[in-house]
Amino acid sequence: MAWDADVLLANGSIARIRPIVPADAQALQVFHRAQSDQSTYFRFFAPVPELSPQELSHLTTVDNVDRVALVVVEREQAESAGPGAAANPGPRTDSIIAVGRFDRYGEDQAEVAFNVADSHQGMGLGSILLEHLAAIAREISITRFTAEVLPTNAKMLRVFDDAGYRTEKRHDDGVVAVSIDLDPTQRSTAVSADREWRSDVASMRPVFEARRIALVIGSDGPQMPPQAFDTLLANLQRSTAPIAVSVMAPPGDTRWRDPKHREILAQDATNGTAGIDLALICSASGTWAGVIEDLDGSGAVGAIIYAQAPIGGADRDDPGAALRRARRAGIRIIGPGSAGIRITRDDGTLDATCIDCGDVASDPGAGVFCQSAVAAALTARRLRENAVAVSSFISAGDRIDVSGNEALQWWAQDNYFVAGGVYLESLGNARKFARAARRLSARSPLAILTAAATGGATVPGHRTRTSASARRTLATLFRHAGLIRVADIDELGDTVALLAAGAVPHTDRIAVSSEVSGGAELVEMELSARGFAVRREPAVSPTTGQDKDEIRVHVLQRARDVGPASLLVALEGSGGRTRTPSVSSPSAAAQALRGARDYALWRARDHGELVRATVDRARARRLLRRWEPGEQPRAHLANLLDCYGVELARLELVTDLPGALAAADAIGYPVALTTGAPGLRHRSDLGVVRLGIGSAAELSGAFLNLVTELDRLNVQTSPLRLQAMAPVGAACVVRSREDELFGPVVSVGIAGDATDLLDDWAEVLPPATEADIRGALDHLVAAPRLRGVFPTPPVDREALADIIGRVALLADDNPEIASLELRPVVVGGDGARVLDGRVVVGRARRNDNERRCLVRW
Repeated sequence: MAWDADVLLANGSIARIRPIVPADAQALQVFHRAQSDQSTYFRFFAPVPELSPQELSHLTTVDNVDRVALVVVEREQAESAGPGAAANPGPRTDSIIAVGRFDRYGEDQAEVAFNVADSHQGMGLGSILLEHLAAIAREISITRFTAEVLPTNAKMLRVFDDAGYRTEKRHDDGVVAVSIDLDPTQRSTAVSADREWRSDVASMRPVFEARRIALVIGSDGPQMPPQAFDTLLANLQRSTAPIAVSVMAPPGDTRWRDPKHREILAQDATNGTAGIDLALICSASGTWAGVIEDLDGSGAVGAIIYAQAPIGGADRDDPGAALRRARRAGIRIIGPGSAGIRITRDDGTLDATCIDCGDVASDPGAGVFCQSAVAAALTARRLRENAVAVSSFISAGDRIDVSGNEALQWWAQDNYFVAGGVYLESLGNARKFARAARRLSARSPLAILTAAATGGATVPGHRTRTSASARRTLATLFRHAGLIRVADIDELGDTVALLAAGAVPHTDRIAVSSEVSGGAELVEMELSARGFAVRREPAVSPTTGQDKDEIRVHVLQRARDVGPASLLVALEGSGGRTRTPSVSSPSAAAQALRGARDYALWRARDHGELVRATVDRARARRLLRRWEPGEQPRAHLANLLDCYGVELARLELVTDLPGALAAADAIGYPVALTTGAPGLRHRSDLGVVRLGIGSAAELSGAFLNLVTELDRLNVQTSPLRLQAMAPVGAACVVRSREDELFGPVVSVGIAGDATDLLDDWAEVLPPATEADIRGALDHLVAAPRLRGVFPTPPVDREALADIIGRVALLADDNPEIASLELRPVVVGGDGARVLDGRVVVGRARRNDNERRCLVRW
């Protein structure tokens, strides 16, 4: 039971949500006494100035099955002191700021109630509690919440209305009786994602808009290369945002100082921490938790750790200790191993990076996210060579707290963000990354580069899960989210340069001209090879003679003041605006334009609605709770599929010919006969499958022939499998797996050599849209088989898509399903039938679910 989590409130502050325990009785009494008479009356429908011992015992003692209660707490500072206190926090008390609970009645219904502290109204606590309680309820097979609310309690009624669930209300004897169907809806999913986005932005805003900066220097001086430290101070000095920089260092220690940087400092070195927004921690590992504790109460909302986290040794847990302290203090951590941040905002640009990100500009430009400082430095250098104006640069380092997800969420509302580039070395919460990327891509283009090991191996210093199929599943995630995938840093720089210049082609028609000898020919060849319809023009001005249904590419002589990239390309769209991004070569320009064009096509596409179907989630949950881990009997699979509207064809196991004849009479001819041996039961090419058996005489011959063939192959002959014949069509495979990194992954392929030998699979990542599933079917190399290849007629793709969608819902709802395979799914001209399958149940370990929470350490 992992129902505890750190959560972001609507104002961006951090709180803790966890199950209530009997030891909370005193804190609950304090919470209750602090409530206004009106709040108490809204909760208990009567004046209750104080809770009796019996009431406290009842309210704090729950079984977490029929009675569940959660508290949201603010953590008070640890009271311990002395050596080791930073790494080993002492006793603390939790101040309760909200309580939510439900009590089951009947088999699948529960009465829900909330109480939010008057001092914390308007922070989204009611919606957070409802979200967490609903997820828990679904986990234990509760499908509906009911509540009685006074008509004057408008805030609580609004919590229910705004959640997005199917809700019914009726007035009954002076109260409003509310009934909430807990099955997620399109709207409830969107509401949760929107609240997650707004909370993330609210949490990062005070960090990115910091004005009072503190450099933290340890007794050993800055723990970063001298050049990097000098660059950090120089960047702070040339920041155009109104910032004041002070220093936290041992008293009288001036070894780290350089007179040329003295003018950036607002005051002399001090141990004081009052009045800080953002701490730039340059001290060594082993001190970070203590530094964060010193910052508690200073007003600090963020900390950037530049030094690299230790891989082993006595200080290896210091990042975790620092994060735990930061959560208590309400501080967001960027790093360790970060190269810092550059943020352009309304009052100027804050540059707290230790690398050269190029000139500081106040205009909208490119946003960049990297992880390690090395990757950040390489990316920044390439963007300088492309003369890209960088409006924001975020390096998360080992991302123990702030990650690329926060960067994407921030950019989705950043007016200074035109386009972006991401260099991803590892992936933490892949499902949240997919949500954030999809939201951002609906607004602005984003190019992404992944390291060779991304998702498939653990990066030193990064706490992350891995996936055995990371390469294919990452490609699926990026395709679903409309991201432009690039191959290397050079291509990332070229693509970001074009995207930041507004080069998102609205058409495949391109007119090419050039001032460079041979330039037009090279560009024309590269563009044609990537599917563009190219028309050559003489070397004229790029603003004359343009067809409104095409875009113009005009190759210019390279200007000396734009960096070492080899050419400039003037781009003009139908709006008449001309930009001249700098790219490295004609092939680079063509490849970047192809990626931008694919993004434009993705953005213009109708992605449809999230897949929905009438299903019985509560029954499925009850079944899964009763089953032992491991592969389940076929009857279990049939029952589970039935909960989601998928019928598993009847199967009879026969051990002798009389039994086979009796089973065929019961099923009805024609029938199919095959072996039960795993790996052979669908291999008609090996002669172990008999199809289209139309009579008892044919069955007798087929049975004896199959037994003889199995004896020859030295395969066990008993029992054999008998089924009614499916319509003629394409035999497909639909499967799902609970991936450690990506969560549920659903894949589809054409059964046989296409999947077994050529590994031709297409994937869908739930929650999926109808367009995601159609796109997966089109993505198969063997897709023409579904569309019909003479003399084979086309099959019912919609019926196959319906089964894929239902399997996606099943996998998304139930993380206990370790793997599921439906093979074969025979898709005919009108409908599809699932003939066989298998399901394996395990322990749920999903790191992202319907409950909003911050990353665990």
